[in-house]
Amino acid sequence: MAEVEIIQNPSYEQVMAYWRQLSGVSRAAIFIKEPWVSPWYKLISQHHSPQLILIKNPELVAIAILHRQVVWLRHVFRRQHIFLNEMPLFGNNMVIEYNGLLCRDGHEAMAWSVLCEWLAQKSDWHELRLNTLDNVNFAAALAGAKQQSLIVHDIETQTAPLIKFNEHSDWAALESVHFSANRLYQIRRCIKLYEKNTGSIELSVAKSSLDRAHAWSELERLHSHYWQGKGKAGSFSNPQWKAFHESIDAAYVQLVSIKAGTELIGVLYNLEYQGRIYNIQSGFVYPQDNKYKPGLLSHYLCAKYNYELKANSYEFLGGGEHYKRSIAKHTHELAWVRIRNPAKSYWFENLVAKLYRNCRAYVLSWR
Repeated sequence: MAEVEIIQNPSYEQVMAYWRQLSGVSRAAIFIKEPWVSPWYKLISQHHSPQLILIKNPELVAIAILHRQVVWLRHVFRRQHIFLNEMPLFGNNMVIEYNGLLCRDGHEAMAWSVLCEWLAQKSDWHELRLNTLDNVNFAAALAGAKQQSLIVHDIETQTAPLIKFNEHSDWAALESVHFSANRLYQIRRCIKLYEKNTGSIELSVAKSSLDRAHAWSELERLHSHYWQGKGKAGSFSNPQWKAFHESIDAAYVQLVSIKAGTELIGVLYNLEYQGRIYNIQSGFVYPQDNKYKPGLLSHYLCAKYNYELKANSYEFLGGGEHYKRSIAKHTHELAWVRIRNPAKSYWFENLVAKLYRNCRAYVLSWR
């Protein structure tokens, strides 16, 4: 019979011992596998009190890390929220994607059913926050919540564009599918401009620790300059985010620099795992002439580089920005789900929220 076991404040060694039991029998993305979870847990467990949840039947079937946090909604309502495999508050948002239970493949529905049954028996929580679930975990979580009459309060979805390499026999065939004629024209015009005015274009991947440090520094400089120009801080302003990503094992990190002659065009920070290349962050030098397309060119060259290395895909994070969708025709769907405890009352909170929205809409209508 399936059961749930909770370990409060597990040590790093405990977490990794259990995690490794499932890593080899799950096709989950890097974000819930050891290369991500290991440095993340070391960082986060210093500041919070995590719970390790084990689902057994009777062997270990699924695993996750839960974080409980008291949240004051609208500065009035005290709520106990539970987060899955992340703690996206107080600067600790590491931007996880393809989230979910780490399960033995094919056991997702059973694992979520058991987890939701366990939650239904507990009174010490208000809301389970499930952010960026992959489609398998999303479907299983909804089914499990429905079985136990938990309240699915809110659902949001977002696409994560990607280029699938293994569907094409050569790069020219892939180009014709993923890049429009106009995009290819812009890329080729851009290459000509750089080569004419600056120098030949070269892609390099940082291999040594010195090269990685230099590429990381350049990425931070370019990324921060761009976002500060828009009045925003950018990812590198968060010391927790920076420390976490700097601590990921270099074996899974791909820092790609694109240059024209000696001048930098852009830097891409990717994670590579089991044939999937995940673009995590980027920074570019933007010339005043908008015929130059440093971001488009950098992603094009990086995708081609990884295609030639026999990778399976080149993937962007969630968010359908135009440039992503213009060069990546395939998509994965990510879901944000809020599941509420039916034993708790929300009517007054919902009433206040409705009044607030109505008042705000009324005020805006008079502007």
